[in-house]
Amino acid sequence: MKVEENGQNFILRVPVLDKRTIANLMAYRGLTFSTSASSRHEAVLFTTNPYSLADLADVSLPVLGPYRQQIEKSRALDGKGTRKLPPGVELWEYQKASLDYLLARGGGINGDQPGLGKTITSIAYANEREATRVLVIVPASVRLQWEEQIKRFSTIPNVKVACMLKVKDGIHPTANYQIISYDAARNPAIIRAISKYDWDLLVCDEAHKMKNIDALTTRAILGNSRGEYQHGDHKMKAIAGYCREHLALTGTLLLNRPSEAYVLFRFFDWEAIDFASEEKFKERYNRQADLKTIEGKRFKLESTSLESELQNRLRVNVMARHEKKDVLTFMKPPRYAIVRCQDDGEVQGALAAEGLLGISIDEIQTTKDFEILGHIAEARRLMGVALAPQIAEYATDFLEGSDEKLVIFGWHLEVLDIFESELSRFGTVRVDGRKSPQARAKAVDDFVNRANVRVFIGNIQAAGTGLDGLQKASSRCYLAEPDWVPAQNEQAVSRLDRFGQENVVTAEIFVAPGSISEKILVRALEKLNTIHKVLDHKEGK
Repeated sequence: MKVEENGQNFILRVPVLDKRTIANLMAYRGLTFSTSASSRHEAVLFTTNPYSLADLADVSLPVLGPYRQQIEKSRALDGKGTRKLPPGVELWEYQKASLDYLLARGGGINGDQPGLGKTITSIAYANEREATRVLVIVPASVRLQWEEQIKRFSTIPNVKVACMLKVKDGIHPTANYQIISYDAARNPAIIRAISKYDWDLLVCDEAHKMKNIDALTTRAILGNSRGEYQHGDHKMKAIAGYCREHLALTGTLLLNRPSEAYVLFRFFDWEAIDFASEEKFKERYNRQADLKTIEGKRFKLESTSLESELQNRLRVNVMARHEKKDVLTFMKPPRYAIVRCQDDGEVQGALAAEGLLGISIDEIQTTKDFEILGHIAEARRLMGVALAPQIAEYATDFLEGSDEKLVIFGWHLEVLDIFESELSRFGTVRVDGRKSPQARAKAVDDFVNRANVRVFIGNIQAAGTGLDGLQKASSRCYLAEPDWVPAQNEQAVSRLDRFGQENVVTAEIFVAPGSISEKILVRALEKLNTIHKVLDHKEGK
């Protein structure tokens, strides 16, 4: 296929007359078939819309060339990035490319697929901009993880991070980074507190939560067409209006349909969609009609169109995005991360029980039979039950924000019961010591082959060894009750990180701050990182 320019017309010539190809080009790109210019051997399609053919054009074309260059920048696999990183820290090449794109336009949407490090890239953005006052809005379940990442990757000396866990914590007057949840963001009192300060940067993680233009959270953060938030008797400028630059992070900009891109697209560059209203946007990309059957039942008929043209508009104007399959060569599987949960009342009780044990960390790491001691087992059970609701909330945010499947390993049946109950709406299967070999095999088969089964829940002993097949369906693993013997955790992760796995495996290990598990596992991960540097690390990789 060859793209040409002729005045205000952009022309596509298709060498072989293929009715299906022509139909797809017309549907996805909005092209018009030229009967007079086409022949038996060549179909000629044309449009006056530069976005329709921008990704197929040569960069040398005077009008379409710059559009094509922007598209290539949005998916580039290498870039300049920034030198403003802590010693020993380096971005992956594709992260540098995403950073270049966002820096060039002064913000925008980082649409890299889940698990590709958008958090780190956004902190690097703040570093490069020398932002000293950053507002971060995130799902409640990841507030502490953001705090940890900021402290690790920010270049502000002795960076001060204020993480709002309760509304009464308020907005810190001097913190470099202020982290709040989406729920807190729509609270008028919090917005008034935010309005008292000037903010260099607003970062919204899992920004697809603002896909509904009428939702309170969307209006509170982004505002209406005038940038205002009105809720009951409260009328004020929306949060974004107090921030100089804006970043939206979401690997799932479209959870279900093209119309879900409208809110963020309009916020970042309304002109790029020709100042379309939501209805006009839907009519162009995602027409929806309310119909009624003969019996009087109402239903919605939904159709999509111009998908390629919409992607070009996004990539040219507001969004950098990479797929996992394109960047895996830059990554080294598996990736481990420790997730520190909140020490709420239940967790504090479990920590107190651990404190009564008087156990030495070195003793646990060198003793094989400590598991049989009843008082230790009870303390571990209490901790597992205390953390389970937080982990279930964390899993819910992940499952709602992506179409991926998830494997969760736990230890105690009571803990597995909590996960099974809290995550039932996503479709669950379970393997524990009570399952027969046949039942275990069926659970794996259902997880791999049934689209409506998205969560595999396994006892770390029963499912953490000798089980094969999970790698065909998932690359994301939670160790909700990690074993105190690190090798057992590696065995569990190996259920996913094995032959047949097409993606980088991410294993997240959940611990309570100050717990025995945290102390043991932090030390284990430090050892793994050292081994990697000694045996596997390559300069420039």
